[in-house]
Amino acid sequence: MSRFLTRLDVTPYVDGKSWVVLAPFKYEDDKLGVITVPVGFLTDFASTPWWSRPVFPSTGYHQWAAVIHDWLYWIQACSRAEADRVFLEAMRVSGTLLSKRRAMWRAVRIGGWWAWGLNARDRKAEVARIVDPNKLPAPTDLAPRRGLDRLAAIFFAKTKAAACLVLALR
Repeated sequence: MSRFLTRLDVTPYVDGKSWVVLAPFKYEDDKLGVITVPVGFLTDFASTPWWSRPVFPSTGYHQWAAVIHDWLYWIQACSRAEADRVFLEAMRVSGTLLSKRRAMWRAVRIGGWWAWGLNARDRKAEVARIVDPNKLPAPTDLAPRRGLDRLAAIFFAKTKAAACLVLALR
């Protein structure tokens, strides 16, 4: 019987998009055996397009399954179809609704070739996907801006967004 053997322990990464696994994360699959995601692995949970996030957010009941899936796509020790099967089963184990897990599984079957290829290319180029969690910036280094710094950041962000909108409308 497939099951999660440990709890998922993560912290946000400095890029604002990824999460760092802080403790070995283990899942037992009926066919592949124990799958262990190592400490320091970077995940984005479910890589969903921005337009689908209201219905299929990156996090939720499926996020544990997404971490296992990200790891299998990174190491590529099994076929893509097998990694996607594990994703579907892990979503079932984690309590994801049947309709959502079927839709997410179909999405990775249709579009997962792209991520699979990128991961193969990045591995060949020795791109780091595992970081040392002890060398992450302290939370105070990532503190939100205050006072005039915050106002300046908001102003310039809005000005940049407005400039992009004007250029896009031309």
